[in-house]
Amino acid sequence: MKLNTKKTQIIIQRFSNKTREKKFILSLNSYPKLQLKYLKKLFEEKEANKIIDDDLICLLLKLLCKTAKNEVLMWLKKLGRYPISECTEIVKKYKILDAEVYLLERSGAV
Repeated sequence: MKLNTKKTQIIIQRFSNKTREKKFILSLNSYPKLQLKYLKKLFEEKEANKIIDDDLICLLLKLLCKTAKNEVLMWLKKLGRYPISECTEIVKKYKILDAEVYLLERSGAV
């Protein structure tokens, strides 16, 4: 099944609140590629890092680490706001060294 991410996002935003949107995103756990695509669009179009809670930021990061390792550092720089300690643990787990160094520098640990 192929979904139009942009149209799906518009529908969810119109008829949903933040909690329902988060539930929808989490309901896509069985479809990680679709989930990642949706989260990317959400963050790109709405600067969602100001709206979405830390759990979804961490979910985005985990999905990137699993499927798009070369994009992790770019997204960390793009997001600007995220839970540093949780994100550091995620990139450490997936051995994304450039992102780990970046986060350690941001936290003042290096």
